[in-house]
Amino acid sequence: MERIRVENAGLVEEEKTESDLVFRAFFSMTNWICALCFLLTNISIQGMVLFMPSLIAGMGYSEIEAQLLTVPPYILACIWSITLAYMCQRSSRRGIWVLLSAPICIIGSSMLIGSPKRSVEYGGIFLLAMGAFPLGPIFLTWANNNSAPYTTRAVSSAMVVAIGSLGPIVSAWIYLPKDSPRYITGLSVQLGGQVGICILTIFLIVWNIRENRRRKAGLLDYLLEADEAVVARLGSLHPRFRLTI
Repeated sequence: MERIRVENAGLVEEEKTESDLVFRAFFSMTNWICALCFLLTNISIQGMVLFMPSLIAGMGYSEIEAQLLTVPPYILACIWSITLAYMCQRSSRRGIWVLLSAPICIIGSSMLIGSPKRSVEYGGIFLLAMGAFPLGPIFLTWANNNSAPYTTRAVSSAMVVAIGSLGPIVSAWIYLPKDSPRYITGLSVQLGGQVGICILTIFLIVWNIRENRRRKAGLLDYLLEADEAVVARLGSLHPRFRLTI
């Protein structure tokens, strides 16, 4: 009950949709980092969709067999995604699970770049899919968790998804037909993005821990000196609101 009370501090049952609540989403560090990480995640996911069939076909399988062999990585990714979603909710944490999953992407991409063996590359696809697919939902919920009231939360969701949707556009320009079937250029860019996700996540964890400590120390209590109507609209700026880390 205490966790629920802290998570919902600053929320009101009803609110008017006003411009300041809309624009508040664009001044959130959590939103920008989650949106950028969502974009980098989508580069990996879309890239895998592009190169996986041609890579498997290059292993000597028929067209039908190659298509069938694209299924197991998605099954593993599904199981891992559900597991991480459960652990995120149970722990009320997001960043630590990103830092568990993103390095799996890094290992998978490194295998794809570093070895010309088809069996090693196929194993790398499993790790890449497993590590990448849970990240998008985690970043989206992380942004939502740290956005309030409801108008700001709705805009935050749209912001993260909109910016993240630019990832496939980037993939289309880095996974070029001339690089087939290994796509070293695209995979290298993708690997850099995965390292970037880890760095940005660590930064956001530290930022939110620092902000929560400031609130606990009472450094934002001056916001409560306003009239009741203003305090009711503070949302995620409320001194009792705790940012998810």
